[in-house]
Amino acid sequence: MTSSRLPCLCLAAIAIGCRPAATPELTEQQRAAVVDSVRAQLYDLASWMSSQGAGRAFPSFFDSTPGFAQAADGRITSPSFDSLVARYRNWTPPAGGRLSWDTVRVEPLGPGLAHFMAAFTESFTPPTGQAYVGHGVMSGVAVSRPGGWKIAAVHTSVAPPSTP
Repeated sequence: MTSSRLPCLCLAAIAIGCRPAATPELTEQQRAAVVDSVRAQLYDLASWMSSQGAGRAFPSFFDSTPGFAQAADGRITSPSFDSLVARYRNWTPPAGGRLSWDTVRVEPLGPGLAHFMAAFTESFTPPTGQAYVGHGVMSGVAVSRPGGWKIAAVHTSVAPPSTP
């Protein structure tokens, strides 16, 4: 072997050794279970919002481990789970509020991990009496925890109101 080939072989060996581990393949049954579980979590969130927060606190839908973040309309609104808890302490959805999913897409990334994207419609009538209907998109990462699926990172964006 010539000395000019040695660096190339060493770099190739390093590159092979440093490549990321392959994502575990899921069976169709496992994929379907992840999709169904994440969809159920999102529909549970919509039901909770539409019931004015009956039975649990808003943060209970989110993952409390380090790394959680919430963003909305291009701004980081809660950089940690603790900041989410502080922001939504004692918050309940507005009376008469409704959240419904127009489309929900879930892509399993591995056992207990999935990406989701969902188009939504939200509506409520604030005390001012002017009805509000908004359309937007929520995307994020969901993780399976012993207590069920949790949202580990989330971004929502609401379309600006259309002008007549």
